[in-house]
Amino acid sequence: MRILIAVHTYPPGGVGGAEQRAERTARALQRLGHDVRVLSVHWSATRETTDVAADVHRQIPVRRVWLAGTPGPFADSYDHPAVAAAAEALLREWRPDIVHQYSGYLTTAAIIRVAAAAQVPVVVSLTDYWWFCSRITLIRTTGELCDGPTLSGCALCHAQEKRRVRWPSLVAPRTIGALWQLAARVGPLSAPMGLEDQRRRSAVLSQTLASATALIAPSRFVADAYRRHWKDSNRLHVMRQGVEGATSPARPRRRGLSVGYLGQIKPHKGVDLLIDAWSMLKRGPHDRLSLIGSSEGQERYHRDLRRRTSAAENVEWRDAVSRDQIWTVLADLDALVVPSRWPENSPNTILEAQAARVPVIGARIGGIPELIDHGVNGLLFRPDDARDLAAALQTLVGAPERVDQMRQGSINVRTVDDEARDLVRLYEDTLGPTPAAAS
Repeated sequence: MRILIAVHTYPPGGVGGAEQRAERTARALQRLGHDVRVLSVHWSATRETTDVAADVHRQIPVRRVWLAGTPGPFADSYDHPAVAAAAEALLREWRPDIVHQYSGYLTTAAIIRVAAAAQVPVVVSLTDYWWFCSRITLIRTTGELCDGPTLSGCALCHAQEKRRVRWPSLVAPRTIGALWQLAARVGPLSAPMGLEDQRRRSAVLSQTLASATALIAPSRFVADAYRRHWKDSNRLHVMRQGVEGATSPARPRRRGLSVGYLGQIKPHKGVDLLIDAWSMLKRGPHDRLSLIGSSEGQERYHRDLRRRTSAAENVEWRDAVSRDQIWTVLADLDALVVPSRWPENSPNTILEAQAARVPVIGARIGGIPELIDHGVNGLLFRPDDARDLAAALQTLVGAPERVDQMRQGSINVRTVDDEARDLVRLYEDTLGPTPAAAS
């Protein structure tokens, strides 16, 4: 079977969950004997022109579309013509049997639209909320959690990215919000307030998802979120992702509690909450915190956090580690913390920690509670609440027996090869008679 994987910022440049998931899936499908290629879309603030390049990453051919940093029309953010042109060329040259797209960020609706026109079935993995939230995370520009996107709310959120609207919103949020709601009901105000742009985005993306053959949600939470916004949910499947290369090296016995964070160093990931919680703990001299991850795009946030922890001898900072190093990192931890502010879908780090028998302390938000049985294989705390996180951590300080007990409660996690076999079955159902696997 010829399978085209479409995703934003494919490795080695991509370090996010969706990018890593796409790479693992591509290689697992190749191991099963299928012919796999990747169409990846990247954005660079320093590029002046759009370009297309090809390379091979870990034996997978990759066609990369590099978008220029200069913003184009708003419509390009959800249906980019350069992405469509690259997809048309690749589909014409290679003629894949099926396209599997992860998210819609940067890839936009263009690839699905082009594939549908060529009558190539498309499967979409809903790794975030981009299809009805242009900010992806359901976190408003002001930092608040969105309780459900609306036309006026999305237009205001987009407008708040500009300073002339953001500051009035912080000073008088109710007044500004009411103004955008009024504009949504009064036609003449619609265009200058950005409401027409949001209407068109919503219409195009709803039509695009409707043309997909199947949708995959990695958690029940994400599936429910899309069911509320996409009425035709018969083609929506809940399929948890698999873990690659799980190992559980011998964990050395030592004094103190070893706590870690593994992921992107960004505000919506709540790393500052963990630092605040750590400062509240009554801990011993051998307790330590390791913060590991990439801060790409949020360098100022990273610098501020490092300054706050510069005098702490028991806080260690490390850059993002390779996939092969993750299991060594996890083997050195007594607990992994996932302090996210945004409603995570199905975090890879939790599944990896569970596979390594490491208890997880996670925010009670999004799909996180589906993976953590409170008190059995980890602990849950109120989202965006550093004191509640500190209270959860405090129960583990000086209590190695409780850590060991939660290790035994870790859930069984399936492998990425298990996931790939399930995907192939879904592809076969989509295609009808199975095309011969590549030799």
